[in-house]
Amino acid sequence: VLACVERSEASRSFEHCELWDEAFHNAIVAGARNPLMLKWYELISTARRQARWAGIKRRVYTPEYRAEIERQHRKLLAALVERDEDKAVKVACEHLRFIQSGLFR
Repeated sequence: VLACVERSEASRSFEHCELWDEAFHNAIVAGARNPLMLKWYELISTARRQARWAGIKRRVYTPEYRAEIERQHRKLLAALVERDEDKAVKVACEHLRFIQSGLFR
């Protein structure tokens, strides 16, 4: 999971950043070892690969937006490493709200 964060941060293009962002989320979902959650995220990943999703995300994709996503990913990873469930849930919810506010404004 850490490697995904680091590679996303080192990415120089939107496409590579998206690739590592998806890998980060896939690694977290896989770590949950929940078959239902895996299927659910598989559907989300399929939607993320659609041209329409990428177009919407490109609209809000700025250096500041990307930096905030990376900060949130680092916070989530830290909560998971600390095995702090409450903190992980809080950070994940903040992350989802941030993404939602960007994509659906």
